[in-house]
Amino acid sequence: MRIHYSETLVIGAAVVSFLILLTPGFMPVLGATYIVTLQTDKSAYYGAQPITISGAVSPPPGPGTTIVIVMKNPSGIAVGIEDNPVNGTTGTFSEVTVPGGSANWVAGTYSVNGTWGGNGVLVSKLVTFNYSPTTATASPTTTMTRSSTTSSSTTAVPPVSVRLGLALLFTVAILATYVAARRMARRAQARRVAIQGPERKGVAVSLQRRSCGRT
Repeated sequence: MRIHYSETLVIGAAVVSFLILLTPGFMPVLGATYIVTLQTDKSAYYGAQPITISGAVSPPPGPGTTIVIVMKNPSGIAVGIEDNPVNGTTGTFSEVTVPGGSANWVAGTYSVNGTWGGNGVLVSKLVTFNYSPTTATASPTTTMTRSSTTSSSTTAVPPVSVRLGLALLFTVAILATYVAARRMARRAQARRVAIQGPERKGVAVSLQRRSCGRT
């Protein structure tokens, strides 16, 4: 019963390892090509209208990563720097900034640069919007589309066939280790039997001689 239980544990561990290796969430360890999307909720802002900046990292990078968002005015002076957490499951992020409050908020075209770094890669995204300190009677609501993207990454996510091969290799390694351990245990048991056999035979002969001497 003990042997059956240990065999069940080994097989269960092999199956779990197989499934983990097939999970896409395991791939950031092996390296992936990441893409950052970034946008503002409007193409132009006036006065103290809130600026909503949002986007996503794809594929989702897992927990514990952030994206640094730097906003610069037309002269290249930073008017806002924020370090925003990235949702490890969905890859999304967002922040809201209220313009104004300093002389650096002048009229013109502003740039928003989002830089994400994690899992050994660095990816950036740049978008722009227009701003005027004066309040307008109506403001555009169209999400801006003009942007440029720069990115650097490691190798692409391995396809399913590669993940399957890795999973099979890992599973075979677990099973091979278990089989080797079983063989070593059987050999050790055989040696003990071989050593104890003559000793038991000698004890039996000695008892038989004693019995014959008494009679």
